[in-house]
Amino acid sequence: MSSKLSRLAITNEQDLASSALLLARLSAIEHNPDKTLWPRLRQNSVKLPRYARMMNKIGYGTQAIGLFQLINSTHTMLAEQQSTELNDQQRAEISKNIAIAWSTAAANFSTDILQPLLLKSVYKITGSYRMADTFTGRAVIF
Repeated sequence: MSSKLSRLAITNEQDLASSALLLARLSAIEHNPDKTLWPRLRQNSVKLPRYARMMNKIGYGTQAIGLFQLINSTHTMLAEQQSTELNDQQRAEISKNIAIAWSTAAANFSTDILQPLLLKSVYKITGSYRMADTFTGRAVIF
């Protein structure tokens, strides 16, 4: 590989690990130019690291626990709302709390659904995972 190309690869990347991966991929392409190489390199480069996949699974687990707690607390609040000891203002407060709890859960789950869809859409438009990741991260925050 030419030194000009390797310098360009290193200067265009922000961290050393990404530069090393890029140089290794470019070297592999230069030494083995077959038709199946590019899809295999692209698939391996896009794959999340092992720790990231584990953290995703932990995140899904905590969301499942949160959903279980939401259902449980809603059931408890609905049973409490039927109590004859409460006045209308207290019943209205319980109804408001149930609505707030379910709306925050809906917002949480909708951002989890929206983020991968935005990532794929922006990647198709721009062709750059870095730009798609930046845009998706900023869009989901708002």
